[in-house]
Amino acid sequence: MGRRRSRTGIGPRAGKTSDGENALSLPIVELLEGERYAEAVAACDRALAAHPGHIYISSARAISLKHLGRDEEAARGFEELAGLCRAALDSDAGDAEAAEHMARALHMLGRHAEAAVAAGAAIKAGSMGAEMHAQRGCSLSNAGRHEEALESCRAAAGIDPHDGGAWAAMSRVLNSMGRHSEAASCNARAARAEPRDAGQLVGLGYSLYKAGRHAEAVEACDRALAIDGASADAHAARARALDALGRRRDALACCRDIVRADPKSAAAWTARGFVLQDLGLHRRAARSLGRAIRLDPGL
Repeated sequence: MGRRRSRTGIGPRAGKTSDGENALSLPIVELLEGERYAEAVAACDRALAAHPGHIYISSARAISLKHLGRDEEAARGFEELAGLCRAALDSDAGDAEAAEHMARALHMLGRHAEAAVAAGAAIKAGSMGAEMHAQRGCSLSNAGRHEEALESCRAAAGIDPHDGGAWAAMSRVLNSMGRHSEAASCNARAARAEPRDAGQLVGLGYSLYKAGRHAEAVEACDRALAIDGASADAHAARARALDALGRRRDALACCRDIVRADPKSAAAWTARGFVLQDLGLHRRAARSLGRAIRLDPGL
């Protein structure tokens, strides 16, 4: 089945629509790619004032709010986005683009079983490429359906073996299944596919850490930090690996630096809590872990 275009103005990332809609969306795409999230929110607000209900712009706004740590506003944005997508699908059940955005919104809201259904609908409606198969895999895994998730991620990697996101999604599923060495192999494929993406190397570091390959995990995190020295996730993963190697003072110094630089990083506070616990500083550890949970209740 061929992909059916949306009438709702989703924008260039989900498939080109009209020139006018692309002209509206492209500047916001550039802000997102440049990680200029506050400017992206302002641009989305201006665009939505003129074009209410524009699905892509609503999606971009919610994602930007999430990156800014404005979680309550982001959640409201994803709820509104899901409503817009539902209305579009009620009008045209074959609207693949609306189904794609519905899957992403529901996933961000933690409604993973529903997100997997929406991703499946997008694929059935003709959503092309690996991304939606990987999205479905992540949602299925979060819903506890790991074997089905792994099948979806394998489908994504089969569609595009050079898609780093597909391999990263497969690694997350494998880690959830306790298959950490296999997950690390998938992360390595993702890092080769996207060699300038520090996040792929951080993922490799975490999988190697979980596989007990702690020195290799430190090396992967060092490579990530060479690309993005401010990455809180890279510092946190490195701290966990250093701690596992018995280098607890180095690990604690690493955590101290990153929580000062990024006090909203749940990963950094989690790493600090475990290092302090290993040092026997249990009250301080409990405070750090409590701070991490307040920042990310899903931990």
